[in-house]
Amino acid sequence: MTRMPPAKTELSFWGHLDDIRTRLIKCLVVYVLACAGFYPCATAVLDVITAPAGPLFFTAPADAFMAYWNVVMWGGFVFALPYILYHFWDFIGEGLLPAEKKIVMLYAPMSFFLFIIGCVFSFYVVLPMSFQFFLSYAGPHLRPLITLDKYISYATGVVFSFAAAFELPLIIFVLAKLGLVTPEWLAGNRRFAILGILIVAAILTPPDVASQLMLAGPMLILYEVGIWCARHAGAAGDVDVK
Repeated sequence: MTRMPPAKTELSFWGHLDDIRTRLIKCLVVYVLACAGFYPCATAVLDVITAPAGPLFFTAPADAFMAYWNVVMWGGFVFALPYILYHFWDFIGEGLLPAEKKIVMLYAPMSFFLFIIGCVFSFYVVLPMSFQFFLSYAGPHLRPLITLDKYISYATGVVFSFAAAFELPLIIFVLAKLGLVTPEWLAGNRRFAILGILIVAAILTPPDVASQLMLAGPMLILYEVGIWCARHAGAAGDVDVK
């Protein structure tokens, strides 16, 4: 006689809150350990990050210290990101049907790789171009005096904003696989997507129009890539849940 697998227990509202609390604590512990592990590399990474800017200055005694720890915290976040993404997608999957959860967990690992690709692209392409663009407005009576804290804040904002934006095609693809959106719906609501992208770009980037447009432009391209991915979502193969 074949035994049936036990039915999945539905968590109550407080059960979900307790689940979130447990996951957050685990992610926080892993994040702290990742920061500690990244600590010895922070000086070398800081040298790489600041290299495109040339000599930098700091105007307060603690500025260099805070910039150093800013790099440690972001580096720890990148190292802990696979574990954090696992808990994020696993928590989302709890509210899905088995077939839907299998789709999500199948493509979830790609979110980390897209994040890293976005970081690399923005650091080696977008950051130098945007930095040189802003410095081009210097002149005989306008000489740049770039401080360390301002540069680190700008660089991390640009890099991680683009890294997050690179998740857009995957999100659209997964939503299409789940049947929540269609290519026709995405194309028909393109004007609302453009408005949303401009708002997101304004939130994620430093408070200047040039930086916002530099993020909004690629996000619009990524949105179109997402529509293309949605059209091919069905061709990627159905998930066998037997």
